[in-house]
Amino acid sequence: MAERTQNKILYYLIKGYLNPIFLILSLSTLIFATINKTDVFLPITLVFFCVFLFLYSIINKPYRFFLVLFSLTVFFSTIVFPFAYLIIIRNDPSAFEINENLKNREEEERWVGLEDEYKSFEYEKIDSLITQINNSRDLQLQRTLGELKSTELVKIGDILIDHTRYVDEAGIKMLTMIVIDVKNNRSFKIPAPTRGYDDQTLSDYLTKSQIEVNNTLIEHSQAVDNILKHGFWNYTSLLIYTWNIYDTPNFNPISRAATTVYGMHKILISIFALGLILNIITEFVVKKQPT
Repeated sequence: MAERTQNKILYYLIKGYLNPIFLILSLSTLIFATINKTDVFLPITLVFFCVFLFLYSIINKPYRFFLVLFSLTVFFSTIVFPFAYLIIIRNDPSAFEINENLKNREEEERWVGLEDEYKSFEYEKIDSLITQINNSRDLQLQRTLGELKSTELVKIGDILIDHTRYVDEAGIKMLTMIVIDVKNNRSFKIPAPTRGYDDQTLSDYLTKSQIEVNNTLIEHSQAVDNILKHGFWNYTSLLIYTWNIYDTPNFNPISRAATTVYGMHKILISIFALGLILNIITEFVVKKQPT
């Protein structure tokens, strides 16, 4: 009786709380993975999805074996082995023989994506322009932003400073600043360092913006160093090539460690696949038998 009560409590706990929570978590992280192109959210999404399937198998007795095997297949195929391959490649880039065209394409996409994310050229130019403005020691730099008219252009040498004022959803005054390099006919948006601005001088505002610019350039430099040190492969780019491990010329193990892990991957997935097929056949035969 006590065991039946415990099973009933577990059933309602999973069905009413745990399963919906993990389903919501998997969908939420999937949205973040779609918006934010990083390696963080996609594996977390897949882990949440596997936990959801496993919990669902506990309360779904007719398909329990199938769901358990399927969740384990997804977990090992998309989490365990891709990360194992990534660790091997980062320690030994020659551990796998990868199609040269695919390798070149992935490398190019990684560098282009990095520049799109950080826009390092623009930030370097912004840093240079702000330094040039502050070094001019122009008296206009001591004017507070509250003193500047909304349509007023500030000219310092060959540089024009434009700004647009607005109020955000919280009712706080905000400002967008554009620096125009007249000599080269180019304009750059300055990162907004703080919310609210009236009491800040133009010099202070630009200096705080420059700190943010420099922080972004440091992050860009660290990202470049990380690629140069560990290679351009990451979890997302490697996943698509490790999903299909049967009869693929694009991804072949060379080193002993790579061959061992690759062999374990094939054996494990084969066992899971065979179990899934046998389970489907068994269920089909049982349903066909007369009651």
